[in-house]
Amino acid sequence: MPKALDLTGQKFGKLLVLKRVPSKNNKTYWLCRCQCGIEKEIQTGHLKSGAISSCGSSQCKQKILQEYKKECLICKKVFTTNFNNRIYCYECSPKQEEGDINKYQKTKKRAIKHQLVIYKGGKCEKCGYDKCEGALQFHHTNPKKKDFALGDINISKDFQMEELYKEIDKCQLLCANCHAEEHFDN
Repeated sequence: MPKALDLTGQKFGKLLVLKRVPSKNNKTYWLCRCQCGIEKEIQTGHLKSGAISSCGSSQCKQKILQEYKKECLICKKVFTTNFNNRIYCYECSPKQEEGDINKYQKTKKRAIKHQLVIYKGGKCEKCGYDKCEGALQFHHTNPKKKDFALGDINISKDFQMEELYKEIDKCQLLCANCHAEEHFDN
């Protein structure tokens, strides 16, 4: 005869199984204590599948939300999210609405460029132009040391801002006019 299932002492998400309780509807239930202190009886299948991983109280939900505070990889601001896989704040990377991939990518690219422009001083290094970030460009001072073109980064994949800062260190921040002058004689 197979050994009876014993989940006592095991953790499932925020729940610690304390003991087995009487069955209901031919299902096995367990008394569990949530990290917030609330005790609740939960069915075996819900524990093992991960369908229930906390008591579900408002105090517990608030605690879970606090645990999903993250630092945006682009702007470094701390933000709260319901999704533990989100790595950018909603300002740098808004929720993508169906059929609106271009707006989503454009916003993310602008947020990345904004951080890189700030990193390089926020104005053209030759003439001091600072009116429109769209007119500011990154000029590689030595094209042979260029690892990648900044305009070619794939924002749909995860990337590290540190990689971009490393590449930006090889560049001058120039306005479109000064950048054109740099390349005119070449």
